[in-house]
Amino acid sequence: MRVLNCILENRFGGPHRRNLVIAEHLSKQDIETIFLIGAKSDEQFMPEMFTCYSLRHLQCFTQARPLFSVFTFLVFLLANILAVCHIIKRQRIDIVHINGLMNIVPALAAALMRKPVLWHCNDGGLPKIIVKAYLPCITFLSDKCIVQGSKIGNQLFGNRQRLWDKTVITYPPVNTRQFCRDTVDPDKILQIQKQLNLNPDCIVIGTVGNINPCKGFEHFISAAAMVRKQYENTRFLIVGKILDTQQAYYDSLRKLVAALKLEDAVIFTGFTKAIPELFSFMDLYVLSSVRESCPNVVLEALSMEVPIAATDVGSVAELLDPDEASSLVKPGDPVALAHRMFEILETPKKDMVSHTSRGRKRAENLFDIDIISDKHRHIYKELLQLHSTKQTYEQ
Repeated sequence: MRVLNCILENRFGGPHRRNLVIAEHLSKQDIETIFLIGAKSDEQFMPEMFTCYSLRHLQCFTQARPLFSVFTFLVFLLANILAVCHIIKRQRIDIVHINGLMNIVPALAAALMRKPVLWHCNDGGLPKIIVKAYLPCITFLSDKCIVQGSKIGNQLFGNRQRLWDKTVITYPPVNTRQFCRDTVDPDKILQIQKQLNLNPDCIVIGTVGNINPCKGFEHFISAAAMVRKQYENTRFLIVGKILDTQQAYYDSLRKLVAALKLEDAVIFTGFTKAIPELFSFMDLYVLSSVRESCPNVVLEALSMEVPIAATDVGSVAELLDPDEASSLVKPGDPVALAHRMFEILETPKKDMVSHTSRGRKRAENLFDIDIISDKHRHIYKELLQLHSTKQTYEQ
């Protein structure tokens, strides 16, 4: 089976990590993935172990340059549809797997080539007018849909029964063998701590994500200032790439750090692949996002047995056990976030170890990569069966 996996954004993030790890596992089960990536900048997500294509002007609307993006999308629309048709034919694609509500060009190409479409609807922060504009297209062009949690599904689909009838709730995966305290290299941990100038006895609180306003890092920094007053020996890590398009936002975060006199406490690490190593010495992971879908990083923290303080965004509550989900805080409220951080830091170590151990078991039992990739395999096979039955009926 050959799957064309289409992602609009070329800069590495959650959707890329999710699809890459699933594709690696499915390759062991005779399911080959070919990636089609929208080229929105010179930076490219091109995993070496997979065949990859990239096309410009696949996205109809961008907030940065709305009129220009619509114009170029329309100018290149026919050429891009034909280019995707060529890829489908050349690579003998069986299924087109689309990521993102606005990723309509591959869907149109799949319709022309009479290939089944699996539409992964993982957009938690799009304006309602955009969502309403694209939902009829998804209803008409998709054979099956995936949403990353019932809350995201309700936000996107509402009571549109035609969409729900062909929708499967599938959460992101986590590799619980990679994200495991027992498998992390101790020497690498010491090396990173030394690079970041972290003392072994300091409290480390971290957040992970590309530098983007939807991550709410200003609220994390404001909450950090409150925590630092009570816990002076605390360091706060902001782990993520500084995007070229978000330089102004990054500059505003640095100014906030300076205004709160946290220059010696807040560390911007930049992009790193050493997420398991960083989690291994974090005393607390914080998700301060104001918008999310279903962030992989929450599952990674669960798997690494790190306590979590998080905002109630997207389907985060569905990833956690009921007790922890009830402690989620309102997004955009640094006071509430700091209060939750205090609660965790003041919890006796024995109780916290028991709590994080249960989180680890939840990750293993519900979200492990073997479980989630097997679910994708079943969806693909069911989709091919449905498509084959449909073609036989039409003939």
